[in-house]
Amino acid sequence: MARVLAVDDFPVVCTLPSARRSLALGHRRRVFAHLLRAAAETLLALGRDPKRLGAELGITAVLHPWTREL
Repeated sequence: MARVLAVDDFPVVCTLPSARRSLALGHRRRVFAHLLRAAAETLLALGRDPKRLGAELGITAVLHPWTREL
């Protein structure tokens, strides 16, 4: 634990609308790549905004399935 930075973290959840689930199931790699890219670009832009934080964010992304069976 000595290497852990003493910084705050802010969990953010980005979801895919349920109407798009069938599309995601048919094109998983493409849809999830776009979802994660859009989420990251949005968070980075908000973090860089001097009215908000004015800093470069560090992001760790995790893709959670819809059900426990996946």
